[in-house]
Amino acid sequence: MTLPVPRIAGRVIAYGRDVLGLRRDDVLVASFPKSGSTWVRFMLAYLAAVRDGDDAPIDYVRLDARLPEFGRGDLGSAPPVGGLPRFVKTHRAWWPPFRGRRSVLVTRDPRDTMVSFYQFEQGKTDPRFEGEFSGFIRDPGVGLEAWFRHTRSWREHGPVEVRYEDLKADDVGAFGALCEALGLPVTDAEVREAAERSRFDRVKKLEKSMGLPQPDKVKEGFEFAKSGTVGRGDRWFSDDDDAFFESKAEEYGFRR
Repeated sequence: MTLPVPRIAGRVIAYGRDVLGLRRDDVLVASFPKSGSTWVRFMLAYLAAVRDGDDAPIDYVRLDARLPEFGRGDLGSAPPVGGLPRFVKTHRAWWPPFRGRRSVLVTRDPRDTMVSFYQFEQGKTDPRFEGEFSGFIRDPGVGLEAWFRHTRSWREHGPVEVRYEDLKADDVGAFGALCEALGLPVTDAEVREAAERSRFDRVKKLEKSMGLPQPDKVKEGFEFAKSGTVGRGDRWFSDDDDAFFESKAEEYGFRR
């Protein structure tokens, strides 16, 4: 999909503003799309809310205000909250303006990521890919090769890595380990409350009651927070798809 010139110009301006708006103590929360970064961002947002004594629910609008996304052009006006560093979301591969800043890389089994990302794109009114799943995973812009490139770019710069599967198995423990690795001045009770307030059932209820921030960009019945299931790739990948995955994993020296 080729963006029209005005949209490209607007994106360049927004990125330029955010390069200037990055602070030295910002913590980047990086992930390939549909890897679980929204879940981690909810945890971090609720952690700040708990520390601020804020009992109000956090929807997607408040989430974006508390943990902004790099490339939207508003980092210059987004303050840290909860006495914590400012966390900045990005789906970009690592690039030089990020140098010298701490980072968190949220990863998920790439096959499960492909299933979730494909369904996400099919639910949009203007998807980046139209076609069958086997074609999606082979597309160099959105498929497995894009995942491997993105993940390798971040791993080369030593992020704190948090695995989606570990969050599913023990959200409190995995989130606590993340906070400890980042040296955040938080208590075990604050970590537990933030994790519990961020669980899928609560986020799904909020999504239904408060809606999505840009409903015109998705089809009727679209859900951002789906089941969060682990192991879906086993049901979606054919033998040929598995062979393609293994070939790319070997090419990029992938480790789980």
